[in-house]
Amino acid sequence: VYQATHIVLPHGQGIENVKGGTRITSESQLQPGDVILFGGTWTNYDHVGIYAGNGKMWDANIAYAPYPDGVQERTLAWETAGLKFVGAVRF
Repeated sequence: VYQATHIVLPHGQGIENVKGGTRITSESQLQPGDVILFGGTWTNYDHVGIYAGNGKMWDANIAYAPYPDGVQERTLAWETAGLKFVGAVRF
């Protein structure tokens, strides 16, 4: 996100409130580069990914901490099978 926008995102909670971001509330509105929030609520979510387009996203899977499989492309369906889609932020 920084390379494209020069906006520094916080690690953990707070992404949803970064100045300049627009909230996206529907999976059908996602565009590549959107920061997707999963599980919980807008202010207390469990996981974050970056939308890649065509129903896919990039993330580091927290189920296998400390991320031994690294950042991988996964489907949104794979992620939402375990955590609900909360929303996304577009910068």
